[in-house]
Amino acid sequence: MSTALITQECLRVRLLPFLFVLSIVAYIDRINVGFAALQMQGLLGFNDEVYGLGAGIFFLGYLLFQIPSSRVLEGLGARRWIAFLLLAWGIVSASILFIRGHGVFTCCGSCSASQKRDFSLE
Repeated sequence: MSTALITQECLRVRLLPFLFVLSIVAYIDRINVGFAALQMQGLLGFNDEVYGLGAGIFFLGYLLFQIPSSRVLEGLGARRWIAFLLLAWGIVSASILFIRGHGVFTCCGSCSASQKRDFSLE
């Protein structure tokens, strides 16, 4: 068996299932902001304009961090970069618990988008 076939088999068996699970979790987390809007509007007093701004900044972060994230991935390697992103993603997701106002919601949205960009399906 050639080294190219061994490498392809290794990727297929070890890396693709892991990336598939990460993509599913990132998608669920991304659409979760829509479900959270119902609770945030009532509990925190967010109106549609504030929620729309926060959600828009969230998706703008996906666009802005796409190229820089790919460049860092080339420099660090996939193993280190995915580990860093998962750690940062967990910290930012946990910090969403402390949202008490409009500015914090917008800030957490943009930070969250910067970590999850590499796992999106687009």
